[in-house]
Amino acid sequence: MRLPDEPEAVTEDWEPPVLQATASTGEGVDDLAESLDLDKHFAHLEVSGELTRRRQKNLLGRALAVLARKSQRDARRIWEAMLDEAREALLDREASPYEVAARLYERLAERRQERPASAQV
Repeated sequence: MRLPDEPEAVTEDWEPPVLQATASTGEGVDDLAESLDLDKHFAHLEVSGELTRRRQKNLLGRALAVLARKSQRDARRIWEAMLDEAREALLDREASPYEVAARLYERLAERRQERPASAQV
């Protein structure tokens, strides 16, 4: 016997129903709304392991976004500190944009090595 809030048995091969609906005319929208069973969908995600995979992917994505923001902020600080040097090297054709970027990257790497281990993951 199933409790009222307990989703029906879910198998890993569960597939959502496919229904036709047209938002502009409203045709099929009521049928679509009636077919939604969020408890069953959530249970499927848990049983199949997809919920865990999605949560892990989201967490990793957030960590990557934080890394990107911090790296961009550090790169901008270094860029601002070496702007005059970079401008001069570029305008005098002493260095290409790629060489200037390589210098920036080297300084960024040096700065990361100078940080205490507690500031790193």
